[in-house]
Amino acid sequence: MMARSHITVGACAVAVAASANLIPLKSPGVAIAIMGLILVGTVAPDIDHLSSSVTRSWSWLSWCLSHVVRWICRRIYHATRLANDPAKKDPHRTFTHTSPGALCGGATVAVLLQWHPWVAVVTLAMAFGTAARCVRKSYQGYAAIAGGALAWGVWDALASAWWMLGLAFAAGCMLHVYSDCVTKGGAPLSFPRVTLKREVMPDGTTKIRQRRRWHMSGPPEWIRFYTGSAVETWVIRGTIGLSIFSCYVLLGGPL
Repeated sequence: MMARSHITVGACAVAVAASANLIPLKSPGVAIAIMGLILVGTVAPDIDHLSSSVTRSWSWLSWCLSHVVRWICRRIYHATRLANDPAKKDPHRTFTHTSPGALCGGATVAVLLQWHPWVAVVTLAMAFGTAARCVRKSYQGYAAIAGGALAWGVWDALASAWWMLGLAFAAGCMLHVYSDCVTKGGAPLSFPRVTLKREVMPDGTTKIRQRRRWHMSGPPEWIRFYTGSAVETWVIRGTIGLSIFSCYVLLGGPL
């Protein structure tokens, strides 16, 4: 999916989660940080793609980070792939698009936010700015200032809620992965489990034809769509409508 589509899916998820009281609204600073980290998590896995919005969000800094992440992903892929997995050179949609990758990202964010106040300021500033840039480039600076000010003002609360913030970022990353599953390329949801493809022989016995660790999972092929296509636009519109109805029901609206 495109970055704006991922952000829209994240915003819908935040609205539904808030309506279901899954976000601790009693602490406004922590609640805003959780919402922002979910949103940036929905675009963060694409840091493994050189032309993605998140890679271009902070000029040479995010570009260098992308190259580091791509190198790590490439090493993990070639160290864990099986004979039936393709010998791909482009590490896009590999480790950052898996549940272990999402957990590693969440753990990194949790450590950064409780490490030191200034580290938390930079982390939230970059996170909020990245999420805003995927909506509109002119919003990036304002969102970065807001994120940095939030981290400086309520750092004690953020440091004590480190596990919730890390979980929020990881949840956003998983939203990204599930969203990519419905595109033609799919996503490696089964990693690190080995996926077996069986074939029934004429005598009735079963033979394992293929063993893959990096199987690109997703719904049936006829349901999937190409990234940036008109179908994606209608899927996002349907997601918005469904989330509005869900919020209406969760908030006790009459049916």
